[in-house]
Amino acid sequence: MTSKAAQVETIHIVDDDLDVRQALGSLLRSAGLHCQLHADSDSFLRAYDNLQPSCLLLDVRLVREDGLEVQEALSQQKIAIPVIIMTGHGDINMAIRGMKNGAIDFLLKPFTDEALLKAVEQAIDVSRSRIEILSFREKNLARWARLSPREQEVLRLGVHGLLNKQIAASLGIELVTVKVHRGRALRKLKVNTIAEVPAILAYIED
Repeated sequence: MTSKAAQVETIHIVDDDLDVRQALGSLLRSAGLHCQLHADSDSFLRAYDNLQPSCLLLDVRLVREDGLEVQEALSQQKIAIPVIIMTGHGDINMAIRGMKNGAIDFLLKPFTDEALLKAVEQAIDVSRSRIEILSFREKNLARWARLSPREQEVLRLGVHGLLNKQIAASLGIELVTVKVHRGRALRKLKVNTIAEVPAILAYIED
């Protein structure tokens, strides 16, 4: 996982109008934001880094592509970048469709600089939250993998409410052995009590 210090907030702009791309890029860069400009989705996919906080400004009407189909394809590929739909007056129904498909906002052209910057700020916040969740999940997957099969069994039974004596009887092992497995497992997971384990399992089994 990329460290926070190395993370660069990137706004990807997909619009087949060169003038529009450059104008949006200039505005966002003047606000201190890093941008990458793309004429189509292929260019965006080559540049996209899922470990960096980012968002996608996506025009719904592209010469060679349908912006909403691009959005749907990204979802199917499990690319969870926050999408902001850019649309003209005649495309409001399309924008609503995009929102239903997971876009976090849509901007009706011509939109103000303030509206754009506010939407981008919100999208980057969403992206950061998603990356933090992904990082948490990956860390706990790695910790869970270090547990022995028996340690995993003991914790799962404990999470389901069984006492140590009941776990020992269920697994056919000594009570002291259950306590040893439980203690080692909690230390490997870097938690203090069994009550903290369900939250870890929720991410692992998601």
